[in-house]
Amino acid sequence: MGFDVTVLDNLSSGYEKNLEKVKDKIKLVKENVIYSLSTNVLPYIRGQDVMFHLAAIPDPSSCDKHIDEAFKSNVEGTFNLLLSAIKNGINRVIFLSPVHVYGVN
Repeated sequence: MGFDVTVLDNLSSGYEKNLEKVKDKIKLVKENVIYSLSTNVLPYIRGQDVMFHLAAIPDPSSCDKHIDEAFKSNVEGTFNLLLSAIKNGINRVIFLSPVHVYGVN
């Protein structure tokens, strides 16, 4: 029993080379969650059973310096993913928060 895995990532803080070992087992969609409601992303979301949401700008200093971009990614992006899940009948969304929510101390 296997899984069909689709990775939606704009690769702003990661590298495609990090997926080298699994590249033949996943479908990579290079896109931003801000645009997850657009027609070029919806076909990849359809038919999925579960959505794991890890997309965010996790670094607090980056969020402070680029507050508009952080809001779009972290808040609007999450909203768009949840709306996409609803529109496509995905009943399970698992949100993984970055370690930064605990602070540095």
